[in-house]
Amino acid sequence: MVFVLNGKRKVETMEPIIATEGSKVYQLAPAGTFQAVCFGAWDIYWHKNNFGTVQRKVVVGWEISETMSEGEQAGKRFCVYKQYTLSLNEKANLRKDLESWRGKAFTPDELRGFDITKLVGANCMLSIIHTEKGPKTYVNVTSVARLMKGLTPMKQENVGITPKLVEVLREKAASNSANKPEDIHDEEEAPAADGEDSDIPF
Repeated sequence: MVFVLNGKRKVETMEPIIATEGSKVYQLAPAGTFQAVCFGAWDIYWHKNNFGTVQRKVVVGWEISETMSEGEQAGKRFCVYKQYTLSLNEKANLRKDLESWRGKAFTPDELRGFDITKLVGANCMLSIIHTEKGPKTYVNVTSVARLMKGLTPMKQENVGITPKLVEVLREKAASNSANKPEDIHDEEEAPAADGEDSDIPF
């Protein structure tokens, strides 16, 4: 490359930048509504939000019915994720999505505590949109609904996000100085009702 600096001509040799057939291609999950299966739920501990409130956060991951068409991941299902505050408060997004997913409101006993790992393997319908922020496009899960009648349930293929990614999320929480407050206690899990509403996914 030749360029001019302070009126002087200078030649600089650039390092080669080589693309190969094996270079990774990152594909965004498509926007729309898709059948999906939950393949993981991860606790990423305590975070402090912009208002100084400490909240426990979790991430839920799904595989959708669409598959990737390019790169070394071609043929594999797209995976999408959503972060939630671990709360069943009536205004909490987690509660809204879970009740929409199961097609039934939680009972008072169920609201005492729900183990989100029970979501793994459960099918649903996911609505996904693309959101642009500057030069980047993000995939966002906007709604979770009960599986449509007549569809054959999908079986999960993935084993979860990598331990490294979970650790990154947890380190992000720690960097916010969001250690678990001493006055907050984990909720007791409510006992499961035997044989009741067996068609509910969880």
